[in-house]
Amino acid sequence: MRKTLLLFISPLLLIGSELIVDNKALSQYQIDNYAFFDEFDYHGGFDGYEPKDPSDRIFLPETFPILGNAFTLEAWFYARDWGGNITIIGTESIGDGSDIDEPPMIILHKSNSIKYGFGTGSDEIISNVNNVRSPDTWHHVAYTFDGTDSKLYVDGIMVDSSRVAEGKTPVQKPLDVIGKKMRGKIDEVRVWSLARTQQEIESSMDDILNGDETGLVAYYPMDTNNEWKLIDRTSNNNHATIKHAEIRQRYYSNSCPSPDGTFDCPYLTINNALDDVQAGDNIKIMEGRYPELLFRHELNPSYETEGPKITIEGENANVILDGTVSAKANWEPYSLNGHSIYKAELDMHDISYQAGIKVDSIYGVWVDDRFMIPAMPVNFKNPTDPTTGNPDNPEPGSIWSIDYTAPYEYALRTMPIYNPGELANLDTLEEWSFDPQTNTLYLYPGNNMPNPTNVRVRVRSNILDFAYSDNLVFKNIHFFAGAIYFEHSSYITVEDSKFSHSWEVGLRHYELGLFWLWRGNIFHAGRNNTFRNCIFQYIVDGWPFKMTGVLYPLVENVLFQYNDWFVNTTFSPSTASNCRECDKLDWANDNNIGPSTWRYITVNHVRNGGLNPGLRGLMEYVRIENQYINTDAGAIQRTTGNTIKSTTRFSWIFNGNRNGLRFDSWCAGHDGMIHNVISAGQKRGYRLKGDKHKLYHIMGYDTWKHDISLPSHKYCGEHGSDERDSLMTNFSGRDQFNNKGNFNSEIHNSLAGWSLQCYSPDCGDPAVTNGSPLLSSPEFLLNTSGIWYGRVFPTDNRTLSYSFPHLELEDPFINNRGRSDEQLVEMFGENPWYNDHVQNYDFRPKKGSVLIDAGVVIPGVNDGQDIDLNHPPLYPGQNRKYIGSAPDIGAYEYGDSVYWIPGFRYAYPSVPIPRDGARDVSMEYGLAWNYPYKKDYSGTTATVTVSGPGVNRTVNFDYPNNVLFGNFLPGQTYNWSVTVDGISGGNWTFTVEDKVHPLNDRSVDITAAASTLNPIQTKNLTISNKNLAFLRFDIPSSVNKSYRINLNLVPEKIHSLNSGVILYKYDYKGWNESFGNDNIGVIDHSLLTPIDTLISLVPDSILSLDLSNVIQSGGEHSFALGTSVQGDSLSFNSKEKLLKDGIPTDIYLVWDGFAPKESVWPSLSFTQDSLSVAYDISLNEGWNLISVPFDGVKSRPKDILGTLINNDQLVYVSGPKGYYSPDDPSSTLGTLSSKDGYYVKVAKSADKIYFRGKVLADASVSLSAGWNLISYYPDYDLNIEDAFADLISSDNLRYVIGFDQGALVYEPNGAGSNTLNVLKPTRGYWVEVNQAVSSFSFPAQAQASGKLAVNHPIRHSDVKPTPSFMFLKGKITGKYNVGDVVKVVSEGGKTVGAVGITSGGVLRNSPVYGDDFTTEETDGLKAGEVLTFIYDGDTLSSEIQFNSMSHRDIELEFEAPLPSTFALHQNYPNPFNPVTTIRYDVPDNGLVRIIIYDLTGRKIRTLVDGISTPGRYAITWNGTDDFGQPVSSGMYFYRMKSTDFQSVKKLMLLK
Repeated sequence: MRKTLLLFISPLLLIGSELIVDNKALSQYQIDNYAFFDEFDYHGGFDGYEPKDPSDRIFLPETFPILGNAFTLEAWFYARDWGGNITIIGTESIGDGSDIDEPPMIILHKSNSIKYGFGTGSDEIISNVNNVRSPDTWHHVAYTFDGTDSKLYVDGIMVDSSRVAEGKTPVQKPLDVIGKKMRGKIDEVRVWSLARTQQEIESSMDDILNGDETGLVAYYPMDTNNEWKLIDRTSNNNHATIKHAEIRQRYYSNSCPSPDGTFDCPYLTINNALDDVQAGDNIKIMEGRYPELLFRHELNPSYETEGPKITIEGENANVILDGTVSAKANWEPYSLNGHSIYKAELDMHDISYQAGIKVDSIYGVWVDDRFMIPAMPVNFKNPTDPTTGNPDNPEPGSIWSIDYTAPYEYALRTMPIYNPGELANLDTLEEWSFDPQTNTLYLYPGNNMPNPTNVRVRVRSNILDFAYSDNLVFKNIHFFAGAIYFEHSSYITVEDSKFSHSWEVGLRHYELGLFWLWRGNIFHAGRNNTFRNCIFQYIVDGWPFKMTGVLYPLVENVLFQYNDWFVNTTFSPSTASNCRECDKLDWANDNNIGPSTWRYITVNHVRNGGLNPGLRGLMEYVRIENQYINTDAGAIQRTTGNTIKSTTRFSWIFNGNRNGLRFDSWCAGHDGMIHNVISAGQKRGYRLKGDKHKLYHIMGYDTWKHDISLPSHKYCGEHGSDERDSLMTNFSGRDQFNNKGNFNSEIHNSLAGWSLQCYSPDCGDPAVTNGSPLLSSPEFLLNTSGIWYGRVFPTDNRTLSYSFPHLELEDPFINNRGRSDEQLVEMFGENPWYNDHVQNYDFRPKKGSVLIDAGVVIPGVNDGQDIDLNHPPLYPGQNRKYIGSAPDIGAYEYGDSVYWIPGFRYAYPSVPIPRDGARDVSMEYGLAWNYPYKKDYSGTTATVTVSGPGVNRTVNFDYPNNVLFGNFLPGQTYNWSVTVDGISGGNWTFTVEDKVHPLNDRSVDITAAASTLNPIQTKNLTISNKNLAFLRFDIPSSVNKSYRINLNLVPEKIHSLNSGVILYKYDYKGWNESFGNDNIGVIDHSLLTPIDTLISLVPDSILSLDLSNVIQSGGEHSFALGTSVQGDSLSFNSKEKLLKDGIPTDIYLVWDGFAPKESVWPSLSFTQDSLSVAYDISLNEGWNLISVPFDGVKSRPKDILGTLINNDQLVYVSGPKGYYSPDDPSSTLGTLSSKDGYYVKVAKSADKIYFRGKVLADASVSLSAGWNLISYYPDYDLNIEDAFADLISSDNLRYVIGFDQGALVYEPNGAGSNTLNVLKPTRGYWVEVNQAVSSFSFPAQAQASGKLAVNHPIRHSDVKPTPSFMFLKGKITGKYNVGDVVKVVSEGGKTVGAVGITSGGVLRNSPVYGDDFTTEETDGLKAGEVLTFIYDGDTLSSEIQFNSMSHRDIELEFEAPLPSTFALHQNYPNPFNPVTTIRYDVPDNGLVRIIIYDLTGRKIRTLVDGISTPGRYAITWNGTDDFGQPVSSGMYFYRMKSTDFQSVKKLMLLK
C-alpha cells in the first residue's frame, strides 16, 4: 500500500469556499492513522507558547534496542514551528544541556532546518542543515549512518552528507521518545540497524511495510493495541506508550485521494476541514455526531483586528460536537444492594480509539441520549426533566428540593464530602458507577434499558479549545458533554447553538487542581466575542460561560436553564473584567474598558449566582425566574466599578431567593441607571448601594426584607480620587463618607409594596426620614415623586398594614400563587387560585388604578425622546412616550401598543399574554406576545388572528407593536395565534370573565367637610346614616343588551339594621381615588337616584340584584349604598377584600399576605338566560325591511336596536306607528311591535342585534283592508304561495312586497313576472288585501309544499334602493335581449330603476325608487315626476308619473336592426347560480350550434342545434347536463359554431 497521494496532495481551495464535512461518508474512504501532537492536554488545557509538561509525547520502551555504528531513522512529519527544538525521534533529555550522552536523533530546528547526529559519551556530533523543510507541510526525513558517512534525506533527496562521525559509535543508550515538543503530526516511524541507501529510502518511503524487512528493529505505522500502546509491527514488540498525543485518521480512496470538502469528496471530520480552511471559507457540517477534539492554535489569527471570517456551521440542529463516545458492551443483570441493576465490562480500547487518545475513566453516562446520574449519597429525580416547582414550592424529590452541596471542600458546603459515582451509593433509578480497575460500568436503568449500541460515555472535559485564533463563527452546533475554551481570541461568534452538560457534575474537581477556576465554557482575553441565540443547559459545577478580560462582549438571546445543581457554588454567567490593565481610576473615566451588552436573556431553574455583566454593562430584556441561590448575591450582580454608568432596563426578576438587582460591595459604585424593571419574590427586590443612581419605573413587591433598598452605608464617595480609592482597603477611613449613600440618587414613577428603604431626597428629606419614607406624606411621594408605596396607604390600624400593589395591576406575578396547595391551605385556609399555580405576567395598571397618569416626565425615558443616557436606545422609540396626561407609575403604560416582554426569544412567536389556557381574562383586554428572535427587525410584521363568539379578526402589526386591543363576550373562550415570517407560535386559548369588579369603591362620611381621601385599599365598605359606600363600574362595550346584569354584594358585618339598605344610581362621572379634583372625598355626593331597597341581608351571603332594566348602555355606571334610619350600621366587602385580611398564619411573614377573596368582591355579572336574544339578522348598508318577532322585556327602539346604536350604525327606523332616529328627541316611534315590519337604515352592515325578550306566544296578526306592514315570524323559508294559500284561494290577496337590497313584488296572477317568490326569516313584508282578516298566521314548515322557489331581485349598480317605490311591468317589442334591463331615469337624468326583460319580451315586475328622505341630496323620484326609459342607447319618453306604492303596466317598443356579423356574448350573470343567460347574434340563415363543455373537453349540454334566421338571440342554461342532472360547480366553456364562424368563452358555476 502506498501513501504518496495521501501525504503530499492537499486540496486546492478557493477563498470563500464551502467545505463539506460529513462523517456518514466514511464507507467511501480507506483509513490510515497518524499521531497528532498539540499544545493541549487530554482535557483541553492549553500549554501555551512554551511547551511544557504535561504535553504530548510518545515514549519508547526502556527495552528499546541500542543502536550501533550502522542505523537508519525514518519518519514522516508535519510540523508547525513555534521557535524551539522539536524532537522527531531521540530522547527526552535532548536539549537539557550537552548532547554528548544522547543516542541518534532527528530534531527540527529553527530557520526550517533539521539537526541530526548523536553523542558518543565524550563528544556530540550534530549537524544542522538549513532551509530543507517547510512548516505545515508533510515531509519525509531519513538519517543514515554506516560508520563512516552521516547522511540526511528529505523527501527522498539527500540534503546533507559528511564524515564528521567517521569511526564513531553512538553512546550506548536507547532511544526513548517520539514527538517531544512537537506541534503537528508524525507517521511511519522506522528504526533500522543498518544504513539504508537513497534508492531504498526513496522506493519505500511511500509504502506500508510488513514489519519483517531485514534490519528493521522497530516500525510504528501509528496503530494501537488493546492497551492503547503504539504497536511496533516488527517481531521485537517494542510497543510505545502514548502520553496525551492523539491518534487521528486520514482518509483516502481511488476517487478521492484526499478529501477536499466537495459533495463528492467530503471531509470526514471537522478537524480535517480545519486543516485546510482559509479565511472567508464556510465549513458546512452535515447532520450527525462528531466526537472530536477541536484544539487549535493561531487559526485565522488577526490579533484583535476584525477581518475575514471562517464559519463553522451545522447543517441543522442535529449537528452535535460530541464529548461522548459509544460504549459498545454486552449488558448482563446484576444484583446490588438489593436492587436489580445491570453491568457491563467496557471495551476501553474501542473507547480510546473513538476518542483518539487513551481513556482510562469516564465522566458521564447517557442511555438513548438521556442523562444518567453518577451514584449520589442522597437520591433525587433526573435533573434534566423539566421541573414543576419553584423556590417556594420545589418539586418533591427533585434536586431543587435538596440543598445538595458539591462533592469537595469549600466554604459554604452543608454536606459531608463524597465521591460521585461510588458503587455503594448506587441505589436508585438512573444512577451509574464505574470501576476503572475492572472497566466495569454499573447501571440502574429507568425506562431506557441499556443495549450494545445505545450507551454513550463522556471521556474528557473540553471538546473545543482555541488559542490566539480570531474571526471565527460557530453556527447551529450542539456542543454536547464538553466545554469550549478560547484563549486570547477575538471576534469569535457562537450563534444558533446549544450547550448541554458542559461540565462533569463534580467528578474531576480533585484532578483539576488550580484549573478548577476555569472550568466550564470560558473566554479568556480577547475582544468583541459574542454568544447569540444560544441555550446553556444542564451545566453543573462549572460556568455556563465566563468571559474574563474580553472587551466589548455581546450576549444576545441566550437561555440558561437547569444549571448548577449544587448550592453555594455560584458559577455565574459573566462578562466581568472587560478591561485592559485597568485600575480603579479607569472605572470612572472609561479608559481601557470595553462595555458589555446583554440582551434577551432568560435564566430559569438554576442555582448559578447572578448574572455578572462587568464594566459599563447594558442589560436589557432580561428575565430571571426560579433562581435557587443560597449565597449573598443578586440575580443581576453589579459590584463597585461594575455599577458605574451601567444600565439595566426592561427586565423581570422573580423568585430569586436573595437580591433581585444588586449594586454592592464596600465603597459601592455610582451613576447606575435602572428603568422599567420588575423584581418580585426575593429577599430584596433591589439592593442598591452607592449614590447618584437614576431609578425610574421600577417595581418591587412580594419580598421578605426590602422591596426597594437604597441604603446610605458602604459608600465612600466617587471613584477617581486617590483618597476615595484608598478607602476600599483602608476600612478605618470609611466613616467620613459612610451614611451618605444615595443622598443624590433619583427615584421616580416607581412602586414598592410593604418595605421601602430610601435615602434619596425623592423619598423625603433624609435628615427627617432617616431612610424611612413612612415619615413622608403620601401626597409628596405620589404627586411629586411618582412613588406608590403600600405602607403609606395602610388599610387599617395594624402596624404592618399596607396596600398591595397586586390590586393595582391587571394580572401580575403573585409570589403566593406558586406555593403548594398545602402551604396555601395552612396560610389562608384555602387556595384562592383554583389550584392553578401557573403565574401570569400582565403588569399593566388596571383600568381605574391610581397608578395611571400619576408619574412625572423623565426625558429620554418616558417622553419618546431617543436620548443617549448611560447607553443609547436599542432602536428609535424604544423608550416609549407616555399616554394620557402624564406617565404612569410602574414599569408599563396603560393603553400602550407595545408591551415589552423580556427574555429569550424563540424561533417562533411566544409568551402569549394572557397565557395559554388563562381564565377570567378581562372583557376589554390587550392581547400581547413576544416576537421571535431576529438579528434585524427592520420590516418585521406580525399577523394576529383571534376567533371566538362575536370576534373574528386578523390584524397586522409592525415591530415592535405587539398589543391587539379587543372586546370579548362574557364567559366565552377564544382562540388566537400569531404568525411572523410565516412561522406560527401555535394556537392559544383564553376564557373571559363573566363579571367586572368596581374600578373604585369607597365609603365616605358625607357629613364631614370635603377633603381628599388617600387611595387606600379598604377591605370593607362601611354604611350608616352618615356613611355612603360608592361603587364605580365600567361595563365593557362587548356586553350587549341581551345579557342579564346583576349587581352582586356580600355583606360583611351587620351591627344594626332596622330598615333596608338603599341602592342609589350615582350620576357623577369619572370620580376616583387619586389626588385630584375628582377624588371621591371632595366631589358632590348628592347626585343620587334611588333604585331599590335591599332587605333580608345575611353576613357572608351573596346578595344579587337584577339591574338589567337600570343599566341601558355600556361605559361607566356608579352606584351608592346607604341607610335612612339613625343608628343603622353595617359593612359590605370591598374589591380589596383579602383572605385573612392580608395577615396569613404566622408561619409566614406579613409580606406573604396577598390572597384575594374575590368571591366576596362587589361585581356586576353578565349572564344569558331565557330572555337573552342574539338575533341573527342580516342588515345591508342602507335600507332594510325587517321584523323582530320577539316580545321585548323593553320594546323601545333603543332597547331592541341598542346594539346598532352603540356601534353608531343605526340611522333611521320607520314603521306603521312612527319613526325613530337616535339623535332626534322628537322621534314618534315609542315601541317596536313583534307583529309589525320596519324599515331600518344602517350606516354599515351588521349581522346581529342583542336585546332581552322572548319568542312570540301568539304570532297571529290582523290584516286591514289595503296595505299592511307585517312581521314574518317563522325561522324558515316559505314559498309565497304556501304562506298566503288561503288568501290566494279566496282571491283576497292583491300584492305582497318585500325588500332585500331593493324592492321585490308578488302578484297572484303575475306568474313569470314576480320577483318575490319566497319569504325569508327576519324580514318584514307589505301585504295588500281586499278585505280585512281578523287573524292571519303563517303555516308550519311541514305544511309547505314542494321545492323552495327563488327570488329574482332586479338590481343595477346606478340605482339606490329606498323605501319609496312603485312597480312597472308589461311588454317590450322591437329590439331586445332576454336578460337585459331597461334603465328608468328621472327628469334630472338620475337612474332610478331597471326593468328586467324575460322570455317573450315580458317585462318583469320591477321597482323604480323615490327620494331617500334621510339624505340632503336627491336620491330618486319626487311624487309626480315623469319617467324616461333607456335601452341599448335609445331613449323612450313616457307620460308615466311616479306614485309610491302604485303599480303600472307599460308597453315599450324599440326598433331592432339586424346584426351584421356573428357574435357570441359573455354570459350574464357570471359567475352564476342557478341560471345564466347567453346572448348571440346571427346575421344570415344557417346552422348554429351552442354546446357547453367541461375543462376536459367533455360535452355537457347542447343548448342550440338547428337553423337560425337573422336576429339577436338569448338562451339560458340552468347548470344541468343533457340528461337533466345537475353538474358540479366549477369552470366550463361554451362554444358557438356556424358555417364560417366559431367562438369560445368561459363561464363559472357556483353552488
